[in-house]
Amino acid sequence: MRLAVAIYPLVFAIYLLLVLPVLSAVRHQRERARGASGEPRAKARFLRATLFRQIVNIVLFCVLWLLIGVPAARLGLGAPTSWWLAGGLAVAAFGFLTVTAVLQRAKAAEIRTLAEERASALIPKSTEERRLWAGLCIAGGVFEELAYRGFLFYYLRVVIPHIDILETVVLSSAFFGLAHIYQGRRGVLSTGVAGLVLGGLYALSGNLFAPIVAHVMANLRLLLILPPEETT
Repeated sequence: MRLAVAIYPLVFAIYLLLVLPVLSAVRHQRERARGASGEPRAKARFLRATLFRQIVNIVLFCVLWLLIGVPAARLGLGAPTSWWLAGGLAVAAFGFLTVTAVLQRAKAAEIRTLAEERASALIPKSTEERRLWAGLCIAGGVFEELAYRGFLFYYLRVVIPHIDILETVVLSSAFFGLAHIYQGRRGVLSTGVAGLVLGGLYALSGNLFAPIVAHVMANLRLLLILPPEETT
């Protein structure tokens, strides 16, 4: 058990920071090729498989938590510094992202083009794909906040004891951006900036509630902007 406590966080960090970005890039390139070949239902299968992997990632995080016995608060799972603050931040993020999504509907065609340039294997079109995307937004948002805010904030302070909160936000955001390398340079930059915002929400509230709400809504807003292109 002591060996697991020492090794598992390191293995999880390596998986998170090195293995996962490479696997995501390889899988996305492979699925882009399948989509370009016109293989039927390729995107739906990929979305379903990606959703399943995110659920597995959440389970791996829970195993990590149980093995190393870190207090919930150190992983962002304890009570926030203030429920009023955490709730207010979550509501503000939800409202802002919803309103801006509705306002961007007029540019839906342009936004779809840009989104597909970054992640064409994932951008939903049909009703089935949109349902899978919604599930992926929730599972992916939860896992990435548990990992890149909850776990990484904790782990960076373990391996770099003198790191301050601002440095932790910046460094974790850089890793978060690199995790989206499959989206190209623009994707890395934009997700890195998003990581700064999400990290700021976590730092302010001391809890993952607000960043999870903001993260999930930031992904779901694509469904508000883009209409389905098929009805089946």
